[in-house]
Amino acid sequence: MTASSSDESIATVSIDDDGKVTVTAKKTGTTTITVTSPATGNYNEASTSYTVTVSKGSTDDGTMVVTVPEAKNVTYNGGEQSPDAVVATAEESKAVVTYSTSEDGDYSESVPSFTDAGTYTIYYKVTADNYEDVTGSYTFTIDKKQIEAPTAQTGLTYNGDEQTGVEDADEKVGKGGLFSDLVYTVEDGKKTDAGDYTATVTLTDPDNYEWSDGTTDAKTLDWSIASKTIDDDYEGLAIEEVEDQKWEADHIDESTGEWVGEEKRPKPTVRDKDTGEILTEGEDYELVYEDNEEEGTATLTINFIGNYSGSRSLDFKIVREVYTLYFYPHGGDWNGSTEPLTIDYKDHKIISIPEAPTRDGYTFVEWRGSSYQPGDEYTVVEDHKFTAIWEKDEEIKTSENGTTGSGSDNGSDADSSDGVKTGDSNQVWLIAIILVLAAAEFIILAVKRRREDD
Repeated sequence: MTASSSDESIATVSIDDDGKVTVTAKKTGTTTITVTSPATGNYNEASTSYTVTVSKGSTDDGTMVVTVPEAKNVTYNGGEQSPDAVVATAEESKAVVTYSTSEDGDYSESVPSFTDAGTYTIYYKVTADNYEDVTGSYTFTIDKKQIEAPTAQTGLTYNGDEQTGVEDADEKVGKGGLFSDLVYTVEDGKKTDAGDYTATVTLTDPDNYEWSDGTTDAKTLDWSIASKTIDDDYEGLAIEEVEDQKWEADHIDESTGEWVGEEKRPKPTVRDKDTGEILTEGEDYELVYEDNEEEGTATLTINFIGNYSGSRSLDFKIVREVYTLYFYPHGGDWNGSTEPLTIDYKDHKIISIPEAPTRDGYTFVEWRGSSYQPGDEYTVVEDHKFTAIWEKDEEIKTSENGTTGSGSDNGSDADSSDGVKTGDSNQVWLIAIILVLAAAEFIILAVKRRREDD
């Protein structure tokens, strides 16, 4: 028995000893298989023919196996990343797998690669001689890289230096190995002055990064720098002592008739030893004064504000000058005393001019320096000297030329250190006349004695 194929490129045929016919496909197509049995003994030659069609193989018949990767997730790293490849095998020929990022796009044997976060669809096509093409798709996902959002610092206290309430990122972003920008930016995360602040933290590349909670929106973080507390135990502050203040008159109190002192507002120098800075009134502290008009002890309270809190108090003295008034009797006396009357008064004390002394044979005219009468109101503003001015009581006096008159003591010889002397002009003239007469008598006697001696 023999067998033949009309096209052995499509299929071949063979017969074994048991007469079993085997047809082996070579490629797709149609061929005619003829089997012939020669004549023998009682049998004539016989043959038969049938048409064999060789179809393309497929995965359905198990002659081709295609393994497609499962959907895969990776994390963004700034570089190119690729999905796993499709694996295909065919029994009779080499299977070739090609890929494309679009179903109708160009296909190549290179597996596509991707950089940015996102989910991608990879289209594949498997081809092999004598096999039906196998097509399909699978997905590949690059997840956004998660970033832990920063937290706000606590326990910050003003120290004069810039302080960080929200730290900058310690990771940079970039692609292709070029990392230049920080993964997130912080606005208002650094400050110097005490206060409450809100920092805004924004992802630099929200397309490829997200916060650990899966969000990408900017986050706000509240933080603060506490003011430095100043109390009596704090030694980091230097405050210069306030000098004593001189009391100065301001206005008269209508209810008492006395002068009221002007407010004293000395300004202390306050220095922060830690920073070396001189503090500024109105910015770092405010001043409050108590009992700062009249003489005595006044209180200055420094209430700290802004970068500082707490308060400190200082005492300072208001000193009112004391002046001395001198009243010279100028020949008069007070109950027998001819000493000047001295009285001490405080600055701007309103007094009544004291009573006049007495002097026999004279009438008190005024206290000169300037012109005051006993009981007059006087405001003490400095040391001052008053001299009594007298007028001699009227009496008839006969002079050598027969004139009469009265005398007045204007204080020109007052017994004070300012040139005022005691005495009156009538007494001076009398003494002068007596001296002239005495001198004349002395001359006459001297001439008479000389003649006697001769």
